[in-house]
Amino acid sequence: MTFPYAYRGLKRVHHAEIMSLTSEILILGTTLISMIWPVSTDTIKNGDYSAISLLWLAMMAVGSMLMTVSMITELIGLGIAREDEKSFGHAYRYLFLPLIITGLVTSVSPIVPELRLEKYAETVQELMHILVMISIARGINRLARKLSDEETGIRAKKLLAVTSVSFAVSVALFAASIVLSGETYEHISTALEAAALVLGAVAFLMMLLCVHHAVKMLEETQLQSERDKA
Repeated sequence: MTFPYAYRGLKRVHHAEIMSLTSEILILGTTLISMIWPVSTDTIKNGDYSAISLLWLAMMAVGSMLMTVSMITELIGLGIAREDEKSFGHAYRYLFLPLIITGLVTSVSPIVPELRLEKYAETVQELMHILVMISIARGINRLARKLSDEETGIRAKKLLAVTSVSFAVSVALFAASIVLSGETYEHISTALEAAALVLGAVAFLMMLLCVHHAVKMLEETQLQSERDKA
């Protein structure tokens, strides 16, 4: 039993995740530089062409480019992988939906600014991102069961557990922003935001390793099938 589309698709997803991680590191680097030196797009426009400013600009440009390329690569990968496993099709739709929402919000927000649509759109994007990871974890778990790969299956189940908790925390944070206010909201939101940040980072790293093992699992199956045919 082989899953050639899942293999090709998840391989692209893994490359996309590596690009996304690199992008996050570069953008975090620009934030740290800005905290130490007074560097921004405004200072560069005003003629600050120091080595630090040019480094900051290069990191920002490369980080933004990698983020865009990683999203496109992940969309392509999930589009291919869904041919073998429907869970990847769900992930594909969850990843594509925020692009439509962003376009709609950009168009409508200037007309009705009092609705604060950007805030809701950001929350939806975060939830969709978590749902992408949940769907990928489910897909990998289903493939692992079919191929009797217990180790990869366990990794997928752990990822599914962490992402499910992360989704619940994000929903609770959004609900708190609607229901609560004042100091109560400040205390609760701070705790939930910290939990969401930690869970998000852990889930991303777990998914990076989980997809890596899934690609290895599918690659071995593919190679074994080719050897059997020969």
